[in-house]
Amino acid sequence: AHIDGVSFILNTRPIEITDEGIRIIHTEMIETEEGVNWFDIEGSEEIFPADSVIIAASQGPKSHIVSHNKGLEINPRTGLVLTDRCGRTTREGVFASGDVVTGAKTVVEAVKVSKRVADAMDNYLQGKKELC
Repeated sequence: AHIDGVSFILNTRPIEITDEGIRIIHTEMIETEEGVNWFDIEGSEEIFPADSVIIAASQGPKSHIVSHNKGLEINPRTGLVLTDRCGRTTREGVFASGDVVTGAKTVVEAVKVSKRVADAMDNYLQGKKELC
């Protein structure tokens, strides 16, 4: 990814996705008697400029991410992000796929659905009317 130009910003935590980009806060790792913990560094919030954001949320939606972003609706019964077949969420320009939409499934199913959503995202970014 680095060879392809991806920038890595380590020791940060996303707080909110805004129209300008992602509001992040810097963190530090501190070893305590209970083990290793991560703590926010007060006063270190900043906006990381972005016109596109891809979230890899693991086995389920991170309620903090969903609850702090206007326009993303979730299924009240399951807590999963609502999307159409192309992966479009209820917020314009925001797509979701994988476990955050379907819940834990097989890798094969996640890859299959995510391929369709990735194609839809590409079509959206190219301004095509037909997404998937």
